[in-house]
Amino acid sequence: MLMNDSKPLQRAHCVALLTACSWSLHGCRLAPRTLDTRDAAGVYALISVDGKGLPAIVEHGSDSVEVRAGQLEISADGLCQSTTVFVPPSGSVITREVQAACVVDRVVDGERWTMRWRGAGTTTGMRVGATFTMHNEGLNFVYRK
Repeated sequence: MLMNDSKPLQRAHCVALLTACSWSLHGCRLAPRTLDTRDAAGVYALISVDGKGLPAIVEHGSDSVEVRAGQLEISADGLCQSTTVFVPPSGSVITREVQAACVVDRVVDGERWTMRWRGAGTTTGMRVGATFTMHNEGLNFVYRK
């Protein structure tokens, strides 16, 4: 009778051990590693929006907006600043600057960036060499260092 009582306990320990090993291996395989941002530091010029060279007329919601220029400046301490010059339907030129704290993870094709913008939400981007691509507000922005 003692043998029968210990089998469920042994099985439970085996399942717990396998589950822990599985989580550990799964975490090691998929967990991104936070990277040093010094290599990425510099100024990246905006070269296209949704595949269109600048100046680019793009749809933003129900309006057409002209994006005239932009840059993304990344500092060695992981902060970045985006500056975009655009013309909304009103016709007045607007320059918008927004700062973000960045977390960088290595992925298969380069670096995945998570940017937490002050007062403007979170954006993700991808840096491969000198090219930085960011998806924001339904548009794809491509920058080059």
